[in-house]
Order: sequence, then structure tokens, then C-alpha cells
Amino acid sequence: MANRRELKKLIAQDCECIQFVCLLKSHETKADFAEIMQILNDVFEYQTEAIRRVSHANVGDKKAVKAYFNALWAYVEEKRMDVLRRIDALA
Repeated sequence: MANRRELKKLIAQDCECIQFVCLLKSHETKADFAEIMQILNDVFEYQTEAIRRVSHANVGDKKAVKAYFNALWAYVEEKRMDVLRRIDALA
């Protein structure tokens, strides 16, 4: 498993890519500015929360650590897919 610093960097890079895709899609489709800003704000909140969860993972035994990071991965996947669906829906 990657260390915390690498996980934080990966989350930040993922969010940057999502933001870039959102801006490209908005330029391509001439979508509503308020909707685009809401999506970008949601990406920022997702990034902040995910990094906070990585930073404050103070669990003891290996099973608890594995369960914690599996739950974190499920959170990241859910939020990421939600944002990507909303970007695809821009028209």
C-alpha cells in the first residue's frame, strides 16, 4: 500500500484531472457557468475531505487499517463517479 504522502498526491492529481475535464467540457458545450462552478466546488470539497481522511487515519491493528482505507476508497470512488456523471450531463 502507498504511504500517506503518495495517496494525498494521487488524490490531488485526480482532482486536477477532473477539474480540467470539467473545464474542457464546459468550453465545448457552453454550459451554464453556475453549474460549472458548483461542480468545481464539489471537486474541491471532495479533495479536501479525502485528504483529511488520509491524514487522520489513526487506527491500530492491520484489520482496522485495511477496513478504514477500504471505506476511504469507496468514498473516493463514489464522489469521483458522481462528479464525472455530472460533467457528462453538461449540455
